[in-house]
Amino acid sequence: MSENAKKPLSLPYCEYPNTTQTSLHGQQRLPEQLQPATFAEVSPYRSNEYQITVASALTHLQLLQMARGVGESFAQREPMARYLQLPTSMPYELVGKKHIDPFGTDSFGEWTYANLIYWFIRLFLLTNPSMPKPITKLNNAVLDLSYSILGENGDVIGGTYSEPLLQPNDNAQPFRSNDPFLSAVLLGLNPILELLMEQNAIGIQLLSENYSSVKQSWIQGKIIHHFMLARFEGLPKEDTAELMFGIYEQYQRQGYKYVVAEATNQWTGAALEAIGAVRVFFTPFRTQQRVKESKIPLPIDVTTPDGYVSNINSGSMFYILRLN
Repeated sequence: MSENAKKPLSLPYCEYPNTTQTSLHGQQRLPEQLQPATFAEVSPYRSNEYQITVASALTHLQLLQMARGVGESFAQREPMARYLQLPTSMPYELVGKKHIDPFGTDSFGEWTYANLIYWFIRLFLLTNPSMPKPITKLNNAVLDLSYSILGENGDVIGGTYSEPLLQPNDNAQPFRSNDPFLSAVLLGLNPILELLMEQNAIGIQLLSENYSSVKQSWIQGKIIHHFMLARFEGLPKEDTAELMFGIYEQYQRQGYKYVVAEATNQWTGAALEAIGAVRVFFTPFRTQQRVKESKIPLPIDVTTPDGYVSNINSGSMFYILRLN
């Protein structure tokens, strides 16, 4: 850290409900009006040592480096990804297969959650899983809203992904059929994706019913869905909040009205609440068994030792932040 750089303060502790606090599960108490983001109040938590870089300005190598880093970080720190047990071996349809996209031709690699999350990012965020592989293009809608922090040598040391929150579309294109890479990613991540998508749908419905401005902004495409943020080796923990506060500042300048996010990690919740985000809906991890129960990994099923998606006595909180 340079001599003139001031070390950011640590975020305040953010307490989530536990499994037994059932009265605090589900819908949260919503205010009559959503107040604008409090950028001035998060200044003490921000870093002036690092600046964010939009993902669309990164090289292909940096984009894949960012995807790898986010995958590794989520596999280590995300409460569900680090608890779920993959099947004992990758699906046989995947063995020896190659994936072709603008980043090159690659095999799947190791059968780990870090690698599954990497391929989720590459297949669902960096490119479009509905397009045929020979003509797959970069997903600019995500790249233009996603950001990284670069180290001194140009390596990515932190990254975050966002997308426009779109309304349901009956004409949406289905995912590619007979794609073993897509099938493997969905197999491994389905318990996580189901929980978060269910929470997202409930949260957006609640917000639309309670706030006409949110409903109108959704129709106008002025809401951002922020759903992945991670620091890598080389980025101090105290500087990580700059990723979140920096991107929200960018979204505000670009004219977006709201950000919604599912926070499964309480650090993320602390950052959201510090800038004025409002709790909307809480989904506990350990009140409903969502996967097959097994003390050891099984041949074809995703499992956990007790059938719950995490061993953390907490859950995922869905938030909304008004930008302006």
